[in-house]
Amino acid sequence: MQGIMRYSGCVLVGIAIGYGLAQWQQPVLLMSDAEHQVSVPVPAAVSSDSVVPSTETIAVSPQPPAETQHQPIVESPAVSEPARQQSTLDENWLAIVEQQYPKRLQQDLSAFPDPVKQQMQAFQQTEVDADWAQATEQQVQDLLVTQPELKFLQVERVQCRQNACEMYGTSLNPAALDALDRQLRKFHSNNTNMMIMDLTKPGSELGNFYLLLSGMKKD
Repeated sequence: MQGIMRYSGCVLVGIAIGYGLAQWQQPVLLMSDAEHQVSVPVPAAVSSDSVVPSTETIAVSPQPPAETQHQPIVESPAVSEPARQQSTLDENWLAIVEQQYPKRLQQDLSAFPDPVKQQMQAFQQTEVDADWAQATEQQVQDLLVTQPELKFLQVERVQCRQNACEMYGTSLNPAALDALDRQLRKFHSNNTNMMIMDLTKPGSELGNFYLLLSGMKKD
């Protein structure tokens, strides 16, 4: 009997101890679960009157300092050298034509090819050998008077400079220019260049002419 009571007492003690352990472990388990929870705070309610609308932020790349900013340079179209020379030639040529030649010839002279313009411009810009120029001009004038085949030429001007002469006027017969070419060969040298511009209109025998004889011999 006494043994049964010890046993019963042990059982009761065991039950009491087990119950106490169970009561002590439960908060630990709950606390352990609470440690892994994430708390999300709920914002307090705000009245609609105090809500400030959000402002969109636009990222702007940083600008260099003011002194390093350069305005774009606008360059004028490049002008080629031939075009520049052509413009200069035309300007100089128009000035020469207006100063040196009668108005009735200016339109025809302005239409001359560039190589002719260049030769005429070079002639006008050369220095004058006064003695030679005067003597040669007289010889040409005498030739125009004495040669019958040149009677169809009305020469308006004969001008000589360093080693070249120019002549212009009116031709009454196209064949007269061929005769003038032949007569002027007596003034030729190995470097002579003769240029005759016949400005006669198609279908007409009467027309203007221009002649430039350069590289003439000088006795």
